[in-house]
Amino acid sequence: MKEFRISSLIEMRERFPHVDFILKFLPKEKLFEFLDFLKNDGLDVYEKGVFLDGFTLEEVLISQKGRLIAAVYFHEESTAFGGLRATCLYIPTDEGRNLLKKIQAFLASFTFPRQHILLKLATSWNEFQEYRILPDEFIRSLIPELFYGVDVSKLARAFLLSSQNILILFGEPGTGKSKFIQYIVGKSCFILEKTVSVLAIKGTENIKKSADNPDIYLENDLVVFDDFDILSLKRGEDSDISNVVSTILSVTDGFIPKRPKIIISTNKTLKEIDPALLRPSRLFDILELKSIPKEYYKKLCNKYPELKRGAGSFRDQDSLKAAEIFDFMDRCTVDRDYLMDESISKKGKKYTVEIGFRV
Repeated sequence: MKEFRISSLIEMRERFPHVDFILKFLPKEKLFEFLDFLKNDGLDVYEKGVFLDGFTLEEVLISQKGRLIAAVYFHEESTAFGGLRATCLYIPTDEGRNLLKKIQAFLASFTFPRQHILLKLATSWNEFQEYRILPDEFIRSLIPELFYGVDVSKLARAFLLSSQNILILFGEPGTGKSKFIQYIVGKSCFILEKTVSVLAIKGTENIKKSADNPDIYLENDLVVFDDFDILSLKRGEDSDISNVVSTILSVTDGFIPKRPKIIISTNKTLKEIDPALLRPSRLFDILELKSIPKEYYKKLCNKYPELKRGAGSFRDQDSLKAAEIFDFMDRCTVDRDYLMDESISKKGKKYTVEIGFRV
């Protein structure tokens, strides 16, 4: 590699400013087109290292008249979405800042927008898997009016902008609690006008293992406890739950400058809730999600014709859980012309019971 008239690349990494870009993708032809553009602009470009199917550069060094003025490093992101992070270091002079603007303009169409969702899922081995998601993609299939009895759009705004930090949802399985939370999360970056970091911990055991660490709250804007299926949310005999409750109380105290929003979702009615969690300064609301009445659903069909596919799921019932409507609509969207004999498919309820599934 050519020697430059600066002391070292290490000096550049330590002393010069940098900007990070999270990339959704970076096509081979566009990258090489950009490198050619820099060369045609009178700059010397040096490429080092290749990975990701043999075309994405690991490092690009940009110099002018033998003097290094910028470098771009590509790193693999530990996420299923936005698989690359580009770090641009530049010399803080006019030429360095002008070059940064050119790099920003080039990468603009490939980067995640300023407002998106960084979703972190807690795993059984006490680690967190990250996913970057565009909010429109996150809530595209959701119709907010299907959450009967609640204007979820108004609730999302009121909760996220309020001084209270805790929202508790309960109801029978299938009443749409997870979809309800999905909608709040999807709207959060528009309401808060920023990229929103969301940690989702599913299942009581994972909650017990992961939710007594204050850092996981303070590093995120939203923390979601899904499938919290014990009857108590109170300091008492269960030491694990006591630790979780104590941690929640600590991170929602008034002296904490950045207090995260916490959503707790359970299939059961909580018999005991710690009185300190119920204080008006902490608790936003406790909501019971209910089944959707048939007459209410019929009115929605006039506004959303696509819901008419789900009308058949009511049959002779007066009300239905949201999950059953979503499931029915999902089944109807699949073209099943591939079946010459309907009895071969075990997807429908009358068949799944036959082969031992409980629905």
